[in-house]
Amino acid sequence: MFALLGLRGIVYLVIAGIVAASLGGMWYTLRAKYIQIGYNKAIHQIATQNQEAIKLSAQVKDAVKKCFDDGGEWEVETATCAKP
Repeated sequence: MFALLGLRGIVYLVIAGIVAASLGGMWYTLRAKYIQIGYNKAIHQIATQNQEAIKLSAQVKDAVKKCFDDGGEWEVETATCAKP
């Protein structure tokens, strides 16, 4: 089979294989890099959202505690304090 290609054809075939392998390796490396960048960005966004949720839940917890300390009852549906 390779005899039909001749020496020049074999050289071109080897060069084409090397180029294809190099391009494939570059593609795979860049793909992995951009996946990692996207993953890190998503993790950062989730951490930010978690911190915001923690702050908001602490505010609500404090509001409920203050409501009970003042002798009121917390209405869950309206998220307000009902004082008798």
